[in-house]
Amino acid sequence: MSMKIAALAAALALTGTAWAGEHPKEHPTGKKEHPKKSKASAKQWVKDKKTMGAFVTAVEDYVEAKRKEEGAFRVHDAELDKTWDLKLVKIHKKRIARLGENEFFACADFETVGKGKKKRLDLDFFVSRNAAGEFVVDEIPVHKLEGKPRYTYNAANQRVPVESEKKSAEHPKAGGKEHPEHPH
Repeated sequence: MSMKIAALAAALALTGTAWAGEHPKEHPTGKKEHPKKSKASAKQWVKDKKTMGAFVTAVEDYVEAKRKEEGAFRVHDAELDKTWDLKLVKIHKKRIARLGENEFFACADFETVGKGKKKRLDLDFFVSRNAAGEFVVDEIPVHKLEGKPRYTYNAANQRVPVESEKKSAEHPKAGGKEHPEHPH
């Protein structure tokens, strides 16, 4: 479900402690972790400070509105069938990608709130800009839990699940494929 959030013109800087590095060893295998722009035009990071600021403000406002409405910023994790209560730590504002004319993407770091050991989640924010120029949050999938990615992107910008360590051990790859080739 999308929630419309009016974007402010000025960028607001986040405060708080950021985790060491934006994404340490983010792309060690060469796989694409984040989607790229459509083939119609080359992938580019948003560099316009006004757009960056408006995007960041829209995400911050969305998170804060949900926090006020629900008592915490809550994200449902379909994979674990669990709802996480979270606190925004950092939006990766230098890594906002333009996916289309009015489609944007960035990831943000969150930390659980409440009792118990804090967990870190990386959420991907897919946001579009409507005809009125307002940013609308379209989708927020859980990309990483405690630094372990759940998916990556293929050449067609489709999400591809990351193979679990257990599955890899049970089904070792041979020649880059999941199963050995059958001899003919």
